[in-house]
Amino acid sequence: MAVSTKKKYIHIFFLIISVCISNTIYCQKVEPEKSVNFILKDISEIIPPLAVLIDSAYENSAIVKSREADMSYKKTSIKSTSNLWLKNIGLETYYNYGTADYYSINNTSGNQALNTSVQTTNRYSVGAYIRLPLYDLLDRKNLINADKYRYEQAYYEKENEKFFLRKQVILQYNDVILKQKLFRITNESLIESKLQAEMAEKEFAQGEINLTELARLKDMSAKSMMQYEQSKFDFINAYLMLQELSGIKFISLKFIE
Repeated sequence: MAVSTKKKYIHIFFLIISVCISNTIYCQKVEPEKSVNFILKDISEIIPPLAVLIDSAYENSAIVKSREADMSYKKTSIKSTSNLWLKNIGLETYYNYGTADYYSINNTSGNQALNTSVQTTNRYSVGAYIRLPLYDLLDRKNLINADKYRYEQAYYEKENEKFFLRKQVILQYNDVILKQKLFRITNESLIESKLQAEMAEKEFAQGEINLTELARLKDMSAKSMMQYEQSKFDFINAYLMLQELSGIKFISLKFIE
């Protein structure tokens, strides 16, 4: 009986070693220069710091860029409104060149004679004008203030977009950390369930357990595999979503496929 127990423990030992080795190989199927074990290495040591992710999200956000362009437009509008009074001051020039026909009647000596002559004209004039519309004069300050308020509104709209974007990045960053922790837990659970299932098959072949117990352990192994695949799927999605939000290209996750 003691010899049988000793052989059983030796068998368990080799099973553990083989499963651990296969799991390590499974998690490192990637080129050496991009090899990162997401089971052993913490995700926060792989991706950029949270502050860098937030700043990058600002720079790559189309909405934030749109708000900044709107601010630039409204800042320019303030300058234009301030200079509206210049439209009431100006210079006017006039120039005309051409020929003119002149007709005259001569009544001398009782006879009427029609005389014609042609003269070339060359005329020009230069002048300045100043207009003072009461509307432009009295409402100028209100127009400028209205443009300033619109600029201020655009500024707060941009800050509001940055707030929501910052919130999204923070939530997604923490979600990636959480999903990796769950992925690690399900990975360990999968290793243990695989080990139990392999042991159960050996014990069933030796008549140490019945078919019901074998089926129960195989079912646990299948559920562990399903949980592992789901947690891996959730982790990949969270990882890629953070990459899209920040606009930074992370290390490829193909090696965990």
